[in-house]
Amino acid sequence: MAQVMIRCGKHAGRPFGDVAATDPWYCAWVLREKADGTKLSRDLGSFAKYIQDVHGGVLEVGKHRGRYFRDVVREDPEYGQWVASLENPGKPMIPFHEYVNRRQRRRPCDTRGDTCSICLDRTIGSAFIPCGHQAACVECARRVEGTCPICREPIADVLQTFLAGASHSGDSS
Repeated sequence: MAQVMIRCGKHAGRPFGDVAATDPWYCAWVLREKADGTKLSRDLGSFAKYIQDVHGGVLEVGKHRGRYFRDVVREDPEYGQWVASLENPGKPMIPFHEYVNRRQRRRPCDTRGDTCSICLDRTIGSAFIPCGHQAACVECARRVEGTCPICREPIADVLQTFLAGASHSGDSS
């Protein structure tokens, strides 16, 4: 799987996944620049999209400052629920507030816990090789670069998976 590299700035020549794994403050800066309407280079724009697709964003305030949205929601769901309940979150908390609320709106139909952790829309249908973690639909898994978002082991490939007994379009029941 080809790794997408940052081509400018302090992380020039490094894969998106490596930068995300080692420098969340740089990721926060890129997202902040994008949100402020700064014209980003094409690769930094792609990097911002990668951060949002894979990690949701970076918290810049609070007890989880410097951590990715996805990790905070997974490891401290009560904090996510508290943020979602805020009627008027401060400006730095708004992106996380919106992220958590989007997740909560989509979760009720996910009774088996098989919704993609990245797009929060499609069903998990892939495994990262060699670690075997299943956390994403095939489309999102193929966009993940560098390391597994669960264990940070380097990704060698993505395997499409199928749930035994699941109905597929075209099956007659």
